[in-house]
Amino acid sequence: PKRVRPSEEARKLYRELARKAHPDLAQDEPERERRDEFITRVNGAYGRGDVELLKELAAEWAAGPVQQRAALSESEELYARLEWLSRRKELLTVLAKELEDSAIGSMLRMAPDDPDQLLEDIGDQLLGEVSRREAELAELVQ
Repeated sequence: PKRVRPSEEARKLYRELARKAHPDLAQDEPERERRDEFITRVNGAYGRGDVELLKELAAEWAAGPVQQRAALSESEELYARLEWLSRRKELLTVLAKELEDSAIGSMLRMAPDDPDQLLEDIGDQLLGEVSRREAELAELVQ
C-alpha cells in the first residue's frame, strides 16, 4: 500500500484517542477487548491519514460503550411482539385501502368472481383494436 504521511490534525486526533482508549487502561478483560478492537480501527484510520474517520471514532469514543439491552421476560417479549403485529396490521390496512382505490382495485371490483377472465376480456378487446387499426393502416398504404 501507498505510504501516507498523516496531517498534523490526524496526528493530534490519533494521540488523543490513543491516550484515552489505550487497552492498558482497561480494568477488566471485556473492556480490554473493546479497547483493542477500537484502537485497531484508530490505527487503521491513522495509517490511511483519514481525518474524517478519526473524528468519527473520537465521537464514538466520547459517546461511550453501547449499552446492551436487558433480556426481556417472556411476557414482555410477547407484549412487544403484539405491539409490532398491531403496527404491522395498521400498515397493511392502509396498503390494502390504497390498492383497493387503485385502477387495478377498480378492475377487480368489476369482476370479483373471476378477475382473470376480466383481464382476458380486456386483452381480447385490445387485440381486436390492434387488428382494426392494422386493417385501417393497410387500406391507407394501398
